[in-house]
Amino acid sequence: MCANPCESCRTIFSASIAALTRIAHVADSSAGTDSKYRAYKQRLSQAKASERKALEAKLLEQTEAEGVIAADEAEKKWFWQATKQKAE
Repeated sequence: MCANPCESCRTIFSASIAALTRIAHVADSSAGTDSKYRAYKQRLSQAKASERKALEAKLLEQTEAEGVIAADEAEKKWFWQATKQKAE
């Protein structure tokens, strides 16, 4: 967007952001991650400001652990598929 956006630039920018938001929502819905994100945001909004940082760290740790487990499962699945294809 230009430094002094005209009305048409603002309209295009707003439409682009809205489209990207819809695309992200569809991607989250199809991946099944939208409910996790909503739960995360709800937990953060319910936490007191003083507790928020500790809660974010805890949730980040849980998410990283889930990611490691998912990566291991994907790697095992890929390994066995590759092994099976080599055997054939």
